[in-house]
Amino acid sequence: VEPRRLGRRRRRHGARHLAADLVVPLLLDVLPLLQVLPRLQKAAQDGLEVEAVLIAIGIGIMIGIIVSAAMAFNGYNTAVDGIDNMACTVAQLLNGTLSGQENPSFLGMIPLLKLFSSMEQSLSPTAGFMLGIRAQIDSTAVISESVMVASETFGLLKVALDNMPPEIASNKHKCEFCQVLSPALATSIDVLDNGVGAALAGARKEIDKQLSPEMSSDLQGALRQAAMPLAEVKELIRDTFSFFTDTDKFLQLRGHLAGDGPKTVMWICSIIIIIALALSACMMFDLTWFCLWEERKVSAESLDTKYSKVTHRCACCTWCCGWYFAILAFLVGGLLAVVSNVLSSVCLIMDDMDLPMLEDMGGSFGLDFKQPETQQMGDILDQCVFPANRTANPALLDVITIKENGTKVTMREKIIGKVKDQIDSAFDNIDKSLQSTGGMSVKETPAVQELVSNLSNPLDMMILTDSGHDWQSDPSYSPLFAEPALRDGFISSVRCSDGSPNFGGQTIKGVEQFVAAVAALGTRASVRPDCADLTVCDVSKTPPQVAACGAGNEYVKLKQKILDLGTFRCDVFTNPTDDFSDCDPLSLTGTYDAASKKTVYSSTCVYPDGKVKRKQKNCNLNEFVTYVSQFATRINNTLGRVDKVVEETGPGISVGLKKLVTQYLLDPMNVIVNGVTCGFIGATYRKMVDGLCYQSVVGFTNISRSYNACGALALFLIVLMYGVWRRTIDNVNSRMEVKPENDGVVIP
Repeated sequence: VEPRRLGRRRRRHGARHLAADLVVPLLLDVLPLLQVLPRLQKAAQDGLEVEAVLIAIGIGIMIGIIVSAAMAFNGYNTAVDGIDNMACTVAQLLNGTLSGQENPSFLGMIPLLKLFSSMEQSLSPTAGFMLGIRAQIDSTAVISESVMVASETFGLLKVALDNMPPEIASNKHKCEFCQVLSPALATSIDVLDNGVGAALAGARKEIDKQLSPEMSSDLQGALRQAAMPLAEVKELIRDTFSFFTDTDKFLQLRGHLAGDGPKTVMWICSIIIIIALALSACMMFDLTWFCLWEERKVSAESLDTKYSKVTHRCACCTWCCGWYFAILAFLVGGLLAVVSNVLSSVCLIMDDMDLPMLEDMGGSFGLDFKQPETQQMGDILDQCVFPANRTANPALLDVITIKENGTKVTMREKIIGKVKDQIDSAFDNIDKSLQSTGGMSVKETPAVQELVSNLSNPLDMMILTDSGHDWQSDPSYSPLFAEPALRDGFISSVRCSDGSPNFGGQTIKGVEQFVAAVAALGTRASVRPDCADLTVCDVSKTPPQVAACGAGNEYVKLKQKILDLGTFRCDVFTNPTDDFSDCDPLSLTGTYDAASKKTVYSSTCVYPDGKVKRKQKNCNLNEFVTYVSQFATRINNTLGRVDKVVEETGPGISVGLKKLVTQYLLDPMNVIVNGVTCGFIGATYRKMVDGLCYQSVVGFTNISRSYNACGALALFLIVLMYGVWRRTIDNVNSRMEVKPENDGVVIP
């Protein structure tokens, strides 16, 4: 009974110091082993191979536990770094996606939605921007009007030249004036169309078109359609990562890992490893004691052997505690393995995520990405967050589409191609016109000056005999070539007098000289108001002369037919005051208004709708000659008005209107074009996946493996310690049975 009580008292005493023994530093456990090595070597030399093997196995188990401990702490650090990296990446993703970032440049979903909303509001009919646009459009209407009147005036001249009576050609004449004037007219029209005035009118027209009530309403609808999927993506991203935006929840999780919190995971790792090291230290202590001091002689003279009771008690404590440790290690390691496997499966899904997978999984989020209202959101996620080409940097304007007349149109095509580019082009044309003309007024350009100069030539002087006709082979006219006077004056105009145009440096003979030469062969019959009289031939003349006189009369008849024509075009405009009478730019006049500091014009021929109406008028040759010659004045009047209006009103378009449109429309569109690429979202998402999958999961996996390794090593430790305990307890019991004074068997 006494030895049992003594053993129980010693075990209670040892339990009080058990905690201190388990936290002994690792070096203090290893250093005594190094001191024991010489004794083990001596024991092996003395034939104690079993004891040496036991010590070697114990050292191997202890080294395995140390390595497992290092793996556990390395895995813990990796897991913590992964969580930190993932949290940091999520923060970057949320901040960059929602609020924007500088490098790479991205406007941000929230600023983009605000910009869309601001643009939509500014396009409202009652918004200050639209009211300012309408005021500028109305105040600069005179530019479009003046350019239109000048262009229509050129059109009157072109109609007159393009519709010359066909009888001119049928009577073997041609309009040389038309051939000279038409190229100069075409060049002048081109100068007007590409001048500063036309460019200003074009910019005004484009702004009026793009910001008309219908177009602005359509653009508002497009902005609303584009904003809807952006808002949905913003909400989805914010809700998906809401845990990381909840500071309290995330810091609580982070505190269980490391940092300023309870460090639950770190303490669990540390306690398990400390227990493992303490068990290995107890094992080494017991093995060393067992090999070196387990038995000793009672005295030098006695052959009796005494066995140490420390050995079997320490071994019993070690292998019994080893069971609890192994269960704990396998349990925690198994749980971590399950967590790692679940996270690995999540990682596979996150790594392979694409639109088809989103469509399959959408039901779990309450979203059907195949429906029209959510399809856009799916496209944005597919192109920006899970792109097939991970180096791509897609623009959101190319991803977002809207329905226009039943056809899908990208937002780039809608607001850039159909609005911004058109407005930019219109304003660019103003700059190009200023550069090409060098500030020269339209009226002063060489092409217009050449046209005006050519118009000073009488048109009937330029309707000439068609030299391309084979006159000498024509029996009706060939006899006249026998008379030198008729032959010399044959090529002539339909004008009575001779004349010299201001180009070519030649004299053109008139009808009078030819009629006079024919009259020399007979008697002139003066019955016409013009000079194209016929001659009563003198039959007393020689037959060739009589034949020449008759041929000359036939030639004069051709002139008469042309002179008698009344189908020349002398079109004018209709007077808007009565919608009937004539209105001619010939009467266009301007008066400077000091109050408005602008010139006010009358007789503009413009209707309230900003257009003119042409009035077709036919006239005879004399009226037509006067009509065409007056075009020099018409052109100077209308182009002079264009130049004056450009000077007085042009800044209202090139400065005022452009400033308004740039501030409220073009600048926001430029921001959208230059700052809405979303490639960085996918790259940041990849970093988040890397932090979770290639750090945190790897760390948890390493911890799991280290715990499982510790549990496996603990099984070897249990077997080894059980064997030591079994042997030592048997030795002690056998000695107690030999000595009868020791009643009973020692129970450990």
